[in-house]
Amino acid sequence: MALKRKAKLDPLNVAYGVGAAVVITGAMFKFLNFPFASEMLFVGLAVEALVFFISAFELKKDDVDYQWDRIFPQLTKEGENKIERIEDWIEQADLDPMVIQRLTKSIERLEQNVNRMADMSDVAQLNDQVEKMRQSSEMFEQEISKLNTSISQMNSYYMRMLEVMGNKSQA
Repeated sequence: MALKRKAKLDPLNVAYGVGAAVVITGAMFKFLNFPFASEMLFVGLAVEALVFFISAFELKKDDVDYQWDRIFPQLTKEGENKIERIEDWIEQADLDPMVIQRLTKSIERLEQNVNRMADMSDVAQLNDQVEKMRQSSEMFEQEISKLNTSISQMNSYYMRMLEVMGNKSQA
């Protein structure tokens, strides 16, 4: 059976609605240049100002204080910690000890897998660093090879220069 509520009109809400309707209608009349637009706008704004003035003195309604502990007494057991509550729920659920043991083993395996994944992440970072070092080493070797080639070319150039200089001094 549906819960029936008694509907009541709040006079302040009615005044808000009527005042807003008159203001909007007055604004529409003003935009469209209808007759009596200024008067309607004035009346609507005056009603709204009066409603806002009255609402400044409106009494605040108290919120209903629900008593959840009556509906859910397990939420407010005194002197009991969360672990004891969980143990009580397990006892009330009449779970098979094998199910709990399998759940415990599954959680332990999950923890081990998470730890392995963290270790693998560290290894992956180390592998990235080693790869960067290998690439840098290859680049260094290439540069050293270019330097050796350049020095060899310079040596042969200077040897030819010395030969030419030696031939000129003998002549």
